[in-house]
Amino acid sequence: MTNIEMILFDLDGTLYPKNHPLIDLVRNKTKSWIASTLSISMDEVEEIYSKLPESFPHPYFGFQSLGLSPKQYLDNVFDNVDPSASVNADSSLIDLFSELPGDKHVVTLSSDRYANQLLTALGIAHFFKSVKSLINFDPSYNKIDVYEQLRGEAGLNCNQVLIVGDNYENDLRDAELSGYGVCLVDLPISSSQSHGTYLSELIQNIVNID
Repeated sequence: MTNIEMILFDLDGTLYPKNHPLIDLVRNKTKSWIASTLSISMDEVEEIYSKLPESFPHPYFGFQSLGLSPKQYLDNVFDNVDPSASVNADSSLIDLFSELPGDKHVVTLSSDRYANQLLTALGIAHFFKSVKSLINFDPSYNKIDVYEQLRGEAGLNCNQVLIVGDNYENDLRDAELSGYGVCLVDLPISSSQSHGTYLSELIQNIVNID
C-alpha cells in the first residue's frame, strides 16, 4: 500500500490487551455507575449490559438509550480511574513507536484526561501529536468524522492514513469503506505473546519501517 504518513490509534484494547485488569476495572465502574444512576440492581445491570451492544454497538448511543449522557459516562467512569495504578511502561511498544513514521494520534471513546494518563503510564505519550475524545464530536460521535478532520488538516489521501483498532464496527468499518488503511488488533486472550510484541509485528507487516 501507499507509504503511510499518519497513523490513528484506538486506545483501550488496542495499545494494551483486552484481557488486562484495567479493562475489567473500567467495566465494573461502568456497571456501578449505571446501577447507581438508574437506581436498579446489579443483576438488572448485568442483563442490560449484556444485551445493549446488540442494539447499540457504539457505547455512547447505548447509554443515551437508557437516558444517560456520554458526558456523564466519562465524568463518572473514566475520570474516576487512575490507569497508572494498573499499567506499566511497555518496552516493546516504546520501541515500535520509536520507529513508526508520520504523525500519530489517538481517537478514543474515553476522556482526554484518562487517555493522556494512560499513554503516559505506557511510556508513549510523547509520540502522539494529539488525543481526540469522541465526546467532542457530538452529535455523531463517529470516529470517521475525527479521521476525516485529521486527514484533511494534514492534506493527505485516505490511503496514506492507517487506522489501528480492536473493534471493527466502531474503529475500522467506516474507515475501510472510505479507503483508509486499516489494522485490526485481535490478539487471542489465551496467547502468551506480549501485547507490545504482537502489535509491533502486526503493524510492521503493514508499514514500511526503514
